[in-house]
Amino acid sequence: MEILETKLSDEAQHAIQDMVELKMYLWAQSQQTPWCMVPRTTKKSQKSRMPFSTLVELTIARELIDRQLIEATSNRTFVVSKGGYQFYDQEVKLHGVSSDGSESTSPLPLVVVAEWLKRQE
Repeated sequence: MEILETKLSDEAQHAIQDMVELKMYLWAQSQQTPWCMVPRTTKKSQKSRMPFSTLVELTIARELIDRQLIEATSNRTFVVSKGGYQFYDQEVKLHGVSSDGSESTSPLPLVVVAEWLKRQE
């Protein structure tokens, strides 16, 4: 597996965090349109928070796909992959942003992403 030499962006961290914590999926749009983040259920959790964003730019969606953190379930829907859940549990929870959305942290260091990718081989 090729290790990407870039940091995981804040937007990608937010997207994967929303997809896991709020049980959401991505609905693919055209190349020029941001993808919609859609709830997987119509039930509202009592302690549910608002998502960081309901739209995900194509570059962020591509970042998540390239790192195999999300996977296609149809030609237009993308959900968190098994590896995405593992990444969330091992890295985003430990190094990521606060779940209440009050404060953003810097992107995950390259070494964190590289180490996680190595463990997946």
